[in-house]
Parts: sequence; C-alpha cells; structure tokens
Amino acid sequence: MRNFTLTSLLFGVTACSGSQGLDSGNLDDSSAYRESLCSEVSTLCLSLRIPEDHVGTPRSLFVGLVDSLPPLGPPNIYLMDEDSPKFEAGEALFFSLTDDVPDTGEYYIYSVLYDINGGEWVPKLGVDYVATSESSYRFDGQGLDVGEIPFALYTF
Repeated sequence: MRNFTLTSLLFGVTACSGSQGLDSGNLDDSSAYRESLCSEVSTLCLSLRIPEDHVGTPRSLFVGLVDSLPPLGPPNIYLMDEDSPKFEAGEALFFSLTDDVPDTGEYYIYSVLYDINGGEWVPKLGVDYVATSESSYRFDGQGLDVGEIPFALYTF
C-alpha cells in the first residue's frame, strides 16, 4: 500500500491515504509544516505544477525515480500511481512520499500525468504530460524536498 500526502497548494486542500484512494484531511500546508514533514527520514517531498492550459481527463498520475533522462526503460523505482487524480489547471500538487523512497542512490524525479486517451506504460505524444527534475538527487536516507517541478505536454 502506498502512503502519501497530497496537498493542493493553490487551494490549501489536503488529502491523505493509506491506499491508492484519496480521503479528505486537514493538514497545515505552511512552509514550517512542509519543512518539518520533509525533513523526516526517508521522505521525498515535491510539488507538481499542472499547466494553466491543461485540458483532458486524467486517467492516472505516476511518480517514480529513474537513473537517466529520458528513461531508457521502466522506472528504477515506482513511488506512486494514483488513479483518476482530481485537480484544477494551474494547481500545484504537494506530495510527501515515504513508501519505497530509497536510502541510497542517485535518481531523477520522473512523473507522468496520463490522459484517458493517452499511453499505457509510455506517455503518448501530444496527449500526456511529463514532469522531470532538471538534475539528479542523491538519496541517503535523509528527508529531501526537491521543490516544484512543472508538467509539460509530452513531445519527446
């Protein structure tokens, strides 16, 4: 089971889950709270920015880690896969991930927002959205906050 926190920074809405579904919750999304949460052992925090011009119907939201960009195969580590994510165009989604976050290694963040008309295992050109970190991050068992990563329409 995946355990993560999703916070809409734009609207201050938060959801928590012990499974793939999302339930309503009430968490403080202040910078002090984020700093405290993201400093916990083996925690990865990131915000994913949905484009202002996003249209379509999201089928799933995937977050993983890869050792190279573009990925040369499946992700090295699967962190989260949420079916039918709910959000608004322009929104920033905050995640605090703890399950499957590695204690060692260097990886790029790789996220795909799959549309109902998009790809299955690989993003579909001109349909799905991809967000990748500009640089790799060293994972060492400490908490890590990589900040905000924007989605862009997949064009390869």
